[in-house]
Amino acid sequence: MTQTLPYRTIPPTGVGPAGDVTLQARRGRLLVRFTGEVDTALRAQFTRVLGAVRSSHEPVEVDCRDVTFFCAEGVRMLMLLQVAAGGPGVCSFRSSPTVDQALRLSGIEGYPTPA
Repeated sequence: MTQTLPYRTIPPTGVGPAGDVTLQARRGRLLVRFTGEVDTALRAQFTRVLGAVRSSHEPVEVDCRDVTFFCAEGVRMLMLLQVAAGGPGVCSFRSSPTVDQALRLSGIEGYPTPA
C-alpha cells in the first residue's frame, strides 16, 4: 500500500512551478519523486520533503525519470537529500538523461556519491 504524505504544497491560483517534488512512504522506505522542471521554484516544497526525510530514518529511493529540466539547484537538492538520508541513505536512484547530464557537468560521476 502506498501512502502519500502531506508534504506537497498547492501552488497559488495562477502560475505555479512547472515541476514537482513529492514524498511517499512505501513498505519501510521513502520515495522522493522529482518531475518536470527542477529549479529554485521547488525550494519550499523540497525543504518540507527534506525535513521529513531527516526525521524518518528510513532508506530513501529517488525517482527523477520524469525530470525535463535540471539545473544546479537540482544537483544541490540531490546532495542535501543524500546527507539528510543519513545512516540508511539513498538506496535507489532512477535518473533521466537530463539529470545525468547535469550531474556529469557538475563533476559528479555517480549518485549517490560515496561517503
